[in-house]
Amino acid sequence: MGSYSEISYGVESYKLESINIDYVSKYVRFLILSSSDKSQTLSTVSPFAIYKGITGIGGEPKAVRKLKSGDFLIETYTSTQTKSFLFAETLLAIPISVIPHKSLNSVRGVISETELLTASDSDILEGFASQGVIHAHRIHIKKGTESCPTRHIILTFNKTELPKSVIAGYLHCRIRPYVPNPTRCYKCQRFGHSKVACRGKQVCSRCALEGHSFTDCHAEPKCANCAQPHESNSKQCPTWHQEKQIQKLKVTKNISYVEARKLCPPTTTPSFAAIVKESKSIQTTEKFTQTDASITGLFCSVSKTTVSTLTDDNICRVTRPPKKKKSNQISVIVQSNENAATSNTHFNNSDNTLAQVKPRILCSSPQSINADR
Repeated sequence: MGSYSEISYGVESYKLESINIDYVSKYVRFLILSSSDKSQTLSTVSPFAIYKGITGIGGEPKAVRKLKSGDFLIETYTSTQTKSFLFAETLLAIPISVIPHKSLNSVRGVISETELLTASDSDILEGFASQGVIHAHRIHIKKGTESCPTRHIILTFNKTELPKSVIAGYLHCRIRPYVPNPTRCYKCQRFGHSKVACRGKQVCSRCALEGHSFTDCHAEPKCANCAQPHESNSKQCPTWHQEKQIQKLKVTKNISYVEARKLCPPTTTPSFAAIVKESKSIQTTEKFTQTDASITGLFCSVSKTTVSTLTDDNICRVTRPPKKKKSNQISVIVQSNENAATSNTHFNNSDNTLAQVKPRILCSSPQSINADR
C-alpha cells in the first residue's frame, strides 16, 4: 500500500491525489486494520495470535482495540511505527488493508473573519498549509433559494489538539472548536448514522409513520424520536439537543460517538398528554389564588359558620359539664365530717340516720349543699 486517494474527516470528504506516506505518517497516529479478503476474516483468529502478528509488523503499539465491525483500531507511538503499518499487506497470511482513521487523526476548528470573505477555499488552504491545515471549507447559509457565503470557515488540522489561533497574513485569527450538527438518518429518522448505513424501514419525517415519504404526507406533525407534535427535522426537539451535546463532548474530549453517548445522560421526554395536563394545572393555579376575592369569601364564610356552631349554648351544655368550685368542695368535706361526728354518738341506736347522711354527702350537688347550709 503506497498511497491512498481519499480521506474522510467527519461529515465532509475530500480527495487528495498521491499522498506520500512519509507526509501522512508525520501526523497519523490512529489506524484501521481490516481484512481485505471477505472469505478470510480476523474474527476467528486467536487474540494472542493477532497481537503477536501486529507486534511483528511494527513493534508493540500504544493501544489495540477491536471494533464492532471486526476491524482493529491501532494507536501508534511514532511516525516510523505508523509508516510500518501503512506498508503492511498481510497479517498471519491473511490479506489486510491499513488506512488512517477518518476522524481521530485530525481536529476541526472555526475562524470568523470578514476580511477573508473574498478569498476562495483553495487560497485559504494554501495560506494555512504551513500551519498544519489540510482542508478548508466555508459555511454557507440559504436565504430563500440562494446559498450565501458567510465569514465562518471550517479548518481541518493534521493534529489531535486544536491550536488556539492561526495567522492569515497580518490577521491573527482566533480558533474555536467546531461542533457539527447531529447526524440524522433520512430513512428511519434516527440519530447517529446516515441513510447509507441504515438497516431500518422508511419512516416519514412529518408524521413518523412507516411506508411513505414526507413529500406526499399531509398528516399532523409528530416526531419519530420524541413523539412530540413537531417534525423529525426540527431543532426544537429535545432529542436533537441531546445529540448536539453528545457531539460537543465528542469534539472537546476527542472520543468516539459511542463513548460520548455514555457520558451524556439521557433526557426524559414527557408525553403529549402529560404536557397538556401540566399546562391545565398551571392555568388552574393562576386562576384561583389566595388573593382571589371569591375564594377568600368562601373560606371566611365557612369559618364563621363553624365558629358560631361550636359556640352555641345548647351544644356547650350537652358536651361540657359545669365547673365545680374548690370552695364548695371544701364545704362539702367539712359538713360531712360534722355530720359524721354527730351521727357517731347514735351509731348503735340509729343506723338508718348514717345511711341517710352518706348518700346526701356523696350525691348532692354543690348548689343543694349550699342551700342546706
